[in-house]
Amino acid sequence: MKKPFKLLPIGLIVSIIFFVQCSKNDEVPKIINEDKISQNLKQYAEDFFKASLNIDEEFAKNVQIKRDPSFKKAVLLAKTERDLGIIMKNAGFINSETILTLIKKRLEIQNNFRASNQDFYHLEADKKNELLNKQYDLVLEKYIDHQNSFPKISSCANSFNTDISRCNRTYGKCAVIAIVAAAEGLVPGLIVGVFCAWDLVDCKADAKEDYSDCVN
Repeated sequence: MKKPFKLLPIGLIVSIIFFVQCSKNDEVPKIINEDKISQNLKQYAEDFFKASLNIDEEFAKNVQIKRDPSFKKAVLLAKTERDLGIIMKNAGFINSETILTLIKKRLEIQNNFRASNQDFYHLEADKKNELLNKQYDLVLEKYIDHQNSFPKISSCANSFNTDISRCNRTYGKCAVIAIVAAAEGLVPGLIVGVFCAWDLVDCKADAKEDYSDCVN
């Protein structure tokens, strides 16, 4: 006896067609949990920021270094970690090995996030940037609020704090670039790390000069 033929619900038919089309490309539709991604990004942003502060502290120890634009050009030409170390030493860094070690540790944070959050990379680029920037901005705002909680000595000090906050905010945006660079390998990740930290030191140097001019 033949079993009665049943019509499939239209939703199921559409789903089957969609699945067949995706199967041709060896892809299966994914249900992405953005709430889980946001939670993981929150932890990533906190860990990344702490690691970035450590790098910033080491860069700041090189007060004797001249702000030479050719440094960045040389960094771009680096092919290996050893190349970067030589370039930094030639530029006058007293702790290049320590800085590179800290950047590598930060790269581990980025690579660990990438390995355990594959769904994040199925999102559109704009969505990835939106989620990452949102979480990083929260971490950065907390840090900036803490920095600004100290009593203001003068309008010069107030302007200085504002400038430093801008520097830190710009530095924070490197999180978006860095998490991509980490996937490209060690050297690209190191280059981005050095670039970001150098720009932060450069920005803070400008802020200090402006403060000095203001109080004098």
